[in-house]
Amino acid sequence: MEYKKLMVEVEKIFITELDKYITTKFGNNDEIGHQITINVTYSEIMALGYNFGNVEGALKDIQKSYSKILGNHVYKSLLQTSKKYKTFVKKFSQFHLEFENGLESERLIENLKNSFN
Repeated sequence: MEYKKLMVEVEKIFITELDKYITTKFGNNDEIGHQITINVTYSEIMALGYNFGNVEGALKDIQKSYSKILGNHVYKSLLQTSKKYKTFVKKFSQFHLEFENGLESERLIENLKNSFN
């Protein structure tokens, strides 16, 4: 499986699981706000996961695509995400580590799905 297709599959799994988690824990009173929360949270989980939970490393990655003006807000948000969604960050870090170690795409997807069960 090519990298882009793999990451689309990974995103689907995380978005689905985040949707369930956020809806259960916080409710869903505003569909648009709910989707934005899920997407922003997933982006932060990815950045934290790639950096194995290191907030400063995640901030540097995110700042490449965000204005420096937003840096302080993003840092605070990353801190909250690293605490609130710790298990999601760990799952993404594990996926990233397995990917870096050359695990086959199908096995990566299977392991990720199983980690949520």
